[in-house]
Amino acid sequence: MMPMLNDKFDQFNTEYFDEKIPKIPVIANGRLKTAAGLIRGVYTLKKDYIDRTYKQLIPQRIDIHKRLFDDVGWDTPADKPFHHSHFEITLLHEMTHAYLWAVFNDKNHSSRFQLVMSNITGVHTDSRGRRKRHTYHSLDVSRWRRPRGWKAAKPEKVSGFNPFAT
Repeated sequence: MMPMLNDKFDQFNTEYFDEKIPKIPVIANGRLKTAAGLIRGVYTLKKDYIDRTYKQLIPQRIDIHKRLFDDVGWDTPADKPFHHSHFEITLLHEMTHAYLWAVFNDKNHSSRFQLVMSNITGVHTDSRGRRKRHTYHSLDVSRWRRPRGWKAAKPEKVSGFNPFAT
């Protein structure tokens, strides 16, 4: 699955971002608890044209929840005007963050983020005619979390040979 994730990254980087996102790995991660995707990065200190120091956020990798492949698969949601699967929309969301980090040093769901996502998806308003916010999606990730009070099962004691017994 890993080479395919990176192939999608390369395809979208060329198609939507003019290859301005540095090559970063895309990882299938089953440990995300509250998100379908996550971008990770590090800060580096840079100097601008008049020698002022500022922090530049450098994208390092994108994590996509494994359950996007198990639960949703690669099918396009029929009720969406934008013809991409939940996996692809999540990847584009995280790639938009990477693009804004690399080009504008913009790290939030700012108006610039909303504009880039709207231009990619072609969706500018929600069902009520309000400006579309591309911060969240309709995919329910709450079922991916363990229930409150959940504890791992304790292993059963095995009787028999004990090499440490005297």
